[in-house]
Amino acid sequence: MPADHAGALANSKISDRVELRTAMTKPLNWQKSTYSGGGDGDTCIELAASAPTTLHLRESDDPVTVLTTTRGPLAHLLDALRAGSLGSWG
Repeated sequence: MPADHAGALANSKISDRVELRTAMTKPLNWQKSTYSGGGDGDTCIELAASAPTTLHLRESDDPVTVLTTTRGPLAHLLDALRAGSLGSWG
């Protein structure tokens, strides 16, 4: 990237950088969790992969917020949720 473009990107708003990143990358193929019932509702978790080791998660009702991780940490989180070892959130 030319230096003048890098400087402009560093000084740009976050929304501008997100739009630039989106324009430069292939759109993600989001899949709903099987636990969501497969409907068109907005109360489920969606998952997409952008590389063999990069996973993205988002809530249907807030698709702008995306958690990016890899398989290992996600597997540990799911194991902890299943075991109930994260405590109560309510």
